[in-house]
Amino acid sequence: MVATVEICESNESTGEYITHNVGDYDMGSIDEANMDPTSNTISKGSNSFEKLLRLHVTNIDTSNFIDNFQIYLISGTINSEASLKANTRTATQGGYSEASYAAPTASASSKAIYDIETTDPMEANLGIEGSLTGQITDAASIDDCDYLVLQYQTGGLHAEGNITPLTVRWDYDEG
Repeated sequence: MVATVEICESNESTGEYITHNVGDYDMGSIDEANMDPTSNTISKGSNSFEKLLRLHVTNIDTSNFIDNFQIYLISGTINSEASLKANTRTATQGGYSEASYAAPTASASSKAIYDIETTDPMEANLGIEGSLTGQITDAASIDDCDYLVLQYQTGGLHAEGNITPLTVRWDYDEG
């Protein structure tokens, strides 16, 4: 049986609020799931609010598992006056650290500090329970998948308004 998964977004400064099965995770000037990026643009020289995302396995056969999370940009061009930062790192790159929940910020992220991969990293770059070699074997908890932290950071010459649409791919192995 194929596993059922959803992407969930965490928000709120007074305690984590989880929005399940988000349709998209637009970057903008407010901390809100499913926000309208045309009404909440990122100003020149500013950052978006961080996006804290997790993959949630809602159904999986007891003999199956999911592992080897690989997160990377598959389409869209990042403006030369901007960067899309993430907390993803492979074992080969070194430096992976599990992010814990903290209220998303529009200040420069202390978690999303690496440029997002623009090609398939060919190995896990987002952990499961803090480990790049972890596995999810049941649908019991959203806490199994580590947070993916993303932040769009702009320079002073970045044009005002919406950012160019970008598509981030979530790959994983299922066995």
